[in-house]
Amino acid sequence: MSQVAPATSDKRRTLSPKYRAWLLFWSLVRLVIVLPIWLFGIVALVVGVALSPWGTGVLLSQGEQRDFSPTRIMKVACSTIFSSKISSYSWAKPV
Repeated sequence: MSQVAPATSDKRRTLSPKYRAWLLFWSLVRLVIVLPIWLFGIVALVVGVALSPWGTGVLLSQGEQRDFSPTRIMKVACSTIFSSKISSYSWAKPV
């Protein structure tokens, strides 16, 4: 295994506090710019796979296995929405 001479660590340049602050600022700027772009790319990839014909088929088959049929969900949603919302309005009640 190679050994590092102790003299090399003495020759290293130390960074000034101003330069360290600049490096910290620049790192944070890059993080703020790159991280949202990276996360948007991941979300776009997942949505693209889910909306592709293969992904839609997989999602629908998983829903059927878990008893999430689209017609049943729509019936329950519509009956819940229309029974609670419309009957509460005075103009919707029969005269």
